[in-house]
Amino acid sequence: MNTLLKKTIFLLQFSCIASHSRTFAMQAVRNDGAGGRGIQYVPKSGEYQNVVVWLHGLGDTADGWASMMPELRLENTKFILPTAKSRPIALNGGSPMPGWSDIYGLSSSDREDRAGFDESAARVNTLLQQEIDKGIAPARIVIAGFSQGGALAFHTALRSAHTLGGIVALSTWVPLRDDYPASFSSAMSTVPILQVHGDEDRVVGHKWGKGSHELLKTLSIKPEPQFITIEGMGHSSDPEEMEHVKSFLKKVFDAAA
Repeated sequence: MNTLLKKTIFLLQFSCIASHSRTFAMQAVRNDGAGGRGIQYVPKSGEYQNVVVWLHGLGDTADGWASMMPELRLENTKFILPTAKSRPIALNGGSPMPGWSDIYGLSSSDREDRAGFDESAARVNTLLQQEIDKGIAPARIVIAGFSQGGALAFHTALRSAHTLGGIVALSTWVPLRDDYPASFSSAMSTVPILQVHGDEDRVVGHKWGKGSHELLKTLSIKPEPQFITIEGMGHSSDPEEMEHVKSFLKKVFDAAA
């Protein structure tokens, strides 16, 4: 089954699950809130207490995940989905596509684009700081991402000077792993982390994600990071995964109340 068809089926399934819940009135805004491309979903009242920054994967845009955000049915929550700038990608023969960094290969031994990750992390930190300046508590901000977006979520959050609410990392890895523990921020020593990975992922291998989980465990983060394996899932998402995400986010925001 091709990726587009699987994603269409997933959206239909997840929408059916969500349709049994009451409707959440949200409005979409076509930018990232800081002068960049992307989408924001904000409660129609304009009031919110929680923020989720959601980072897409390589070659995708904010639109690839946008429709799923309202379906999470999280009260008082703003979703910010920036779109990565287009850049030449070595793995794509040098042709440009949206990416948070260059990608040189799909092996854990391939070199990584530190400058690209740092540049994109600076953009995410600008989004975070804007929300904190508006009065949103860092403990009510979660950084989430899929694939390369999840790698950026790790790269940004694990170095954050703020004690953020949590990290959601889907089908992804911790980039620049040799930087740790030296680059790990003590402010994040109590951050809840949810990792979810399919055991049939042929792009970012399950073993690669599990290795990142083992690295996180060496940082003595409490509570201990969660790693959930979805049987039969490839490099994609499905309703079971999104239910785990919804439950995690609700728990984080309830704890911050």
